[in-house]
Amino acid sequence: MTVVPEFDMPGHTHAVGLAYPELAEAPAVEVISEGSTPVAGEPYTGIGVGFSSLRIWEEATDAFVRDVFAELADLTPGPWLHFGGDESLGTTPEDFARFVASASAAITALGKTPVAWHEAGAAAGLAPGTVGQFWGFVSPTDAAARHARAFAERGGRLILSPADAVYLDMKPTADSPLGFTWANGPTSLARAYDWEPTRVVDGVDEAAILGVEAPLWTETVATLEDIDALAFPRIAAAAEIAWSPASGAERSWASFRSRVGGLGPLWTTLGIRFPALEEVPWTT
Repeated sequence: MTVVPEFDMPGHTHAVGLAYPELAEAPAVEVISEGSTPVAGEPYTGIGVGFSSLRIWEEATDAFVRDVFAELADLTPGPWLHFGGDESLGTTPEDFARFVASASAAITALGKTPVAWHEAGAAAGLAPGTVGQFWGFVSPTDAAARHARAFAERGGRLILSPADAVYLDMKPTADSPLGFTWANGPTSLARAYDWEPTRVVDGVDEAAILGVEAPLWTETVATLEDIDALAFPRIAAAAEIAWSPASGAERSWASFRSRVGGLGPLWTTLGIRFPALEEVPWTT
């Protein structure tokens, strides 16, 4: 297993402003969609996103970015460092492009491969070879596919994390007490299984796909039991989709639901507290 550290910039940086207020722009509160209103220099406990930004053109910010990633590079033997780049709604396109170019170049200079969310593909100065991570939908909307393709066009590869298939923080059922529904509603096990990585972004072939990641963001998670309830059994669908040929003999929903049902006793023995979704004929 290789741990890939992510320090998400230039958005998702409200915490930076608490420790280094001279590096942070004032929150762009107009982009907050939910939760309390953030105030510069004060802890924020809401779950709104997109409001924070660094002061992109300051040399002190550049030095901070270099220091952060130099320290992370020393901590990990792995080849990748993730600098984020998503939901930077409090940063102008010009500033965002400048930051992406600078941050990806700084990571490359450390001998590591930069990784960024797909929005960074919009920046012309993105370092060649940067890996992109796509978090749009299985059927991409807006410019998501174009931005994702840009990584491959510049010699990089793609990690696929379509939110409406493998975001494990989505509700598995409409009545689940945990999770969200913003990614096209609840993500059932059947929907988590019904996609193929090579068919998500047009113009990106299998050789350009580095892998699949199933994120589990934890705004609604408080315990290990909560993690189990959101991850299982959908993590099994993510694993099969990522690691099995699209044309495999058992690559079908009917086959998968039968086989995953047989894992119930094993998971129970291992102490995994999975929800017994009605979609599956569980072995007892």
